[in-house]
Amino acid sequence: MKMYNFNKFTGGKRLWRGTLYTLPIGIATAIAIGIVQHFISIQLSLSYLLIAYIIANTFKKYGRSVSVQASYIAIAIFIVSVLVIDLFTIIGFRLPTFAFLGVFTPVILIEKINISSIPAVINLLIIIYSINIVYNNSRIV
Repeated sequence: MKMYNFNKFTGGKRLWRGTLYTLPIGIATAIAIGIVQHFISIQLSLSYLLIAYIIANTFKKYGRSVSVQASYIAIAIFIVSVLVIDLFTIIGFRLPTFAFLGVFTPVILIEKINISSIPAVINLLIIIYSINIVYNNSRIV
């Protein structure tokens, strides 16, 4: 198979381009999902699958990378998006303070690992499957 590189992007430029296009799209989608969840007062775990597909396809389209680093960057963007979803699910339209963010991030990360109830285990499994989706679909294989 012959690959054409009309824009003459190197591997590093592809990763930067994919990151610069994917990060704002992932965060904007996460904010929208978080605000919707805030108003309906229900956490939609399947929204993680939606944002995983959006991040993976955006990174694949604009990054056009074949390296594993592309998958790792896309996973990092997905984890940031999950934190943004949870942040906006809790606070809605209000702007967070730095003190709130300092307490918020470790608490949410520990809460995601909670396996004390069936819904929490299902939520964790959906997040793990979403990370798998991002890993496999964010680069050209």
